[in-house]
Amino acid sequence: MAGAEAALYGELVKYLCGRWAEEIALAKGGSIASEQLRIQELVREWFFTPQETLRGLTPRDIIRNEAAGRPNLLGHNHSLEEMAEDCPLCQRLQRGESGAWEFHPPTAMTLLDLYDPEGREASLAEMAWRQAAREQRATLPEARLWLSQPDVPVRLAPDRFSDNAEALEFVEYLYSLGAVTVRVDWNHIGDKGYAPRLIVELPSDVAARYRLYELLEDELAERQNLDLEPYIESETLIFSWE
Repeated sequence: MAGAEAALYGELVKYLCGRWAEEIALAKGGSIASEQLRIQELVREWFFTPQETLRGLTPRDIIRNEAAGRPNLLGHNHSLEEMAEDCPLCQRLQRGESGAWEFHPPTAMTLLDLYDPEGREASLAEMAWRQAAREQRATLPEARLWLSQPDVPVRLAPDRFSDNAEALEFVEYLYSLGAVTVRVDWNHIGDKGYAPRLIVELPSDVAARYRLYELLEDELAERQNLDLEPYIESETLIFSWE
């Protein structure tokens, strides 16, 4: 679950508690404040009560452990003579593995997915497409190695670089700005035929990302008057000269 989603679920809980307190107070002719206190106690009770669906852990423990970077470990209460078939820890012990088991709450279906099935399908399709794109790009040649070959099959952006040696200098500059990897998509076909382009994997460092974004803007928007949107992805930038 994304951090923004988790924070919004917290806001949703507070919203529902407030609305429900108003509805109950109106129906019973009581105080909204007293109903809010009662609902807050129910929420607090849920946070601090061991849950069967969480393998006996409390929601509070799981959340605090995750925030502190600690694993949610389950204990084991069966003797070797009483191994239970439905106990994952028993099965691990029978295989000679550790008697501690880390529990991860299931997150395959989120609350939002229940109310937005179309959006879930679209999101899954997009994730599958992005994964396929990442796998395909991982097979592309690294730019420095490709440009350093004595028999490179085609030139990289002849309208931009006088030769592949100059293009290699540009690739080295990309790395100096913080690019994780630079690959050549030399099978790309543009409006004028084959037009190899550079696929730049972005670093996690925000300042380095910004430097690479600035260079992309200079190369595509300033030099070629192109719309940048098709060339910017979540983890990659596409430098293209067509």
